[in-house]
Amino acid sequence: MPHKNKIILFLSVLTIVVLYLFIACHGSKPVVKPNIVLIVVDALRPDHLSFYGYEKNSVPFMAELAAKGVVFQHAYSTSSWTAPATSSILTSLYPFQHGVTMGLAAHKQLIEKDSTIQITRLPEIITTLPEMLKEAGYQTYAITANPNISEVMGLGQGFDSLLIPRATSAKGIYRNCLGISKTLNKNKPYFLYLHFMDTHSPYRIKLPENLRTGDNRKDRITIYDIELKFIDTTIKKIFQEFGWDKNTLIIITADHGEEHFDHGKTGHGYSLYHEVLKVPLMLYYPGVFPAGKRIKQNVSTIDLFPTIAHLISVSPPEYIAGINLLPLINQKSERLLKRCLFAHLKLIQNDLTSRTIVSVICDDYHYIQYPKQKMLFDLALDPKETRNIIKEKRFVAKKLASAYFTYFQKCKKFSIEKTSTVLNQKQIEELKSLGYIK
Repeated sequence: MPHKNKIILFLSVLTIVVLYLFIACHGSKPVVKPNIVLIVVDALRPDHLSFYGYEKNSVPFMAELAAKGVVFQHAYSTSSWTAPATSSILTSLYPFQHGVTMGLAAHKQLIEKDSTIQITRLPEIITTLPEMLKEAGYQTYAITANPNISEVMGLGQGFDSLLIPRATSAKGIYRNCLGISKTLNKNKPYFLYLHFMDTHSPYRIKLPENLRTGDNRKDRITIYDIELKFIDTTIKKIFQEFGWDKNTLIIITADHGEEHFDHGKTGHGYSLYHEVLKVPLMLYYPGVFPAGKRIKQNVSTIDLFPTIAHLISVSPPEYIAGINLLPLINQKSERLLKRCLFAHLKLIQNDLTSRTIVSVICDDYHYIQYPKQKMLFDLALDPKETRNIIKEKRFVAKKLASAYFTYFQKCKKFSIEKTSTVLNQKQIEELKSLGYIK
């Protein structure tokens, strides 16, 4: 063989070897980062969704996505109102760790006395989900109809754009989405956070005469379901506009639940009962996540951050409280490490003093501790929490309380940051429309 042919053969073999080694190390295809859409529906109860067993076909489009996605049957929030709960979603930290415990809703009495209020805000030192994604090459956008999701609360960290179409309905969210779609760089993945408020009372629609029963609870639920269906229709329109059936992870959840006279009241933000802590959680990622999978293990909204991080091969901060859910999703494990899930609520009293309520959910038990009262419920036997069994199960209650205080002592906690803000008349009127102040 001529010398020149030997050189050509050698180079050809070398090229093949190099390509083989590259493919072996990096895979046959480059890792494609999906677009990530996080949809938070304010005050959304899972038991009002047809794919959670609701008898009404309340959310046909979400149900369609759920049939092709992964549904977590027992997902929980970290608080019962927006600011602390959403801060937990975006940081994978509990409220007593990130420090956002006093926002607009918690200052009802103060706002009514003085338009200048002091609130806690998310410390800049904490890495947020949008900050992590931005570092990973994502475009980051947020459209929220809730004024608690704002720059002043520190929740704008990491977003290229945070739009707050004041006191808007799902229609306003849709219009702003159309604006964002025109500015996206098609060559880069994006993270889009949408926060709907239509299911947050007071509701914007009036119940038609032919649907009124005169029963306060039934009429409230009817309006709630109508508002929910409007959100579902809007999500479908945005889905079609953006083409989210390809290379897109869609997460649908809630910041907290809602009480419909379950324990004698309506709304949220004053207790930590099951109806205000349990939230829906559905992940849609066709071709990657298994279709129609149901996961029964207790999970928390703080688990979204590390799950997204591992999905795009990024290491989340070491101090986070959540865990990666991919092993559950991909059937590599039927159960993750057994743990308790916590919730926290700081309340301002009429005399302007504060009190703290804590919650611990472990397996089927739910422990709630007020300053002067303790409760324990068996969620398997008593899902509506009508019977306090703490006297019969003192050992269980003590074990759950110990789990909380042990974690509280050992976990990473950030210094509380406070800021003063002056509410203008427009903001005050908006807060009135949302029922935050009278």
